[in-house]
Amino acid sequence: DRYSEAVLKRDPENAAALLGLAGYHATVVAMFLVAEPEPHLAKSEALLKRAIEKSPNSSMAHYFQGVAHKTRARPKAALESFARTVELNPSFALAHAQIGHVLSRIGRLPEALEHIRYAIRLSPRDPNLALWSLFGGQIELERGDDAAALAWLRRAHALDPRNPFIPASLAAALALSGDKAAAAAY
Repeated sequence: DRYSEAVLKRDPENAAALLGLAGYHATVVAMFLVAEPEPHLAKSEALLKRAIEKSPNSSMAHYFQGVAHKTRARPKAALESFARTVELNPSFALAHAQIGHVLSRIGRLPEALEHIRYAIRLSPRDPNLALWSLFGGQIELERGDDAAALAWLRRAHALDPRNPFIPASLAAALALSGDKAAAAAY
C-alpha cells in the first residue's frame, strides 16, 4: 500500500496506483485483518470509483469492487461486479470462486458449487485453493451432505492448516456427522 500511496503523491490520477491502494483496502477488510473496516471500505470504494472511471475495462477494478460489495453484504452488487470481471476476463478464477461464495450466501447452493468447481478447474494449483475448498465445504454443509463437506474441508485444512475458519468449519461438519470427539479436537 505504501508504494501505491507514493505513486499517488507524484501522480494522483495514476490508475494502477489507485487500483493497488483500493485493492489493499478492500482485501484487508475481506481477510478480517483490521478492527475497523469502515474507513478501509470507504477509502477502497472512493479509489475504485476513480480507477473505474479511468479504466472502465479493468477486470481487477471490478473484482475489488465486488470484494468491497461482498464485505458490505450487498450480494446483488457483488454479483454484478464479479460478473463484469468475468465478462472482461473469463478465466479469472478468483472471480468465479467469489461468485460461488456470494451465491452460497443467498441460498443458490447448486449454482454456487458449480462456480467453485469451475474456479478449481481453471486454476487447479492456485494459492487460493484452500479458501475455495473451504467455500465448497461450507456449501456442502448447507446442502446437508456431511461426507462431501468433510472431503472439501479436509482438503482445505491440508492446504492451509493456519486458516482459523477452516478448522471451525471442519469441527461443525464433524459434529454434524456425529463424530463429536474429532469435532472437539478442532
